[in-house]
Amino acid sequence: MTAPTSSATTTAGLREAEVFSRYLVGREASPALCERYLRAISVLNANPCDAGDAWALGMAIRWPWTIGPLDAACALRHPGWALRRRLVLLSAILEASTAHTDDYMPQRRGVGSVIAVCVVEGVAAVVNLAMGMLLLASAPREARA
Repeated sequence: MTAPTSSATTTAGLREAEVFSRYLVGREASPALCERYLRAISVLNANPCDAGDAWALGMAIRWPWTIGPLDAACALRHPGWALRRRLVLLSAILEASTAHTDDYMPQRRGVGSVIAVCVVEGVAAVVNLAMGMLLLASAPREARA
């Protein structure tokens, strides 16, 4: 049995699920999947564990353009932070749903196209990591670990 949550907490959680699903698959998840995500957070205790963790999660939700850079930087520096855990959790929920099957299946491409995608994605990953490290460095003093 789960504890009752306030409507403000639920609304914020649904917004988080929508923002994260846009980052992961380019569109919002259904309300049922968002609810499943909120239940999974409470069951698996994927809550921030310190000030830096809470700062990164709040930053990503308030400014969605920071999700990619913060995700990359946290994967390297803080893989156990709530931002990473929640993104992986929602990704698993989306991947397991039939509505998002095509988002996770490989596409047919030629060799040249695969090489081009790898180069572009590799450059994007490096840029995201650099931006994310700068964002983590700009965190308030009490949020830096």
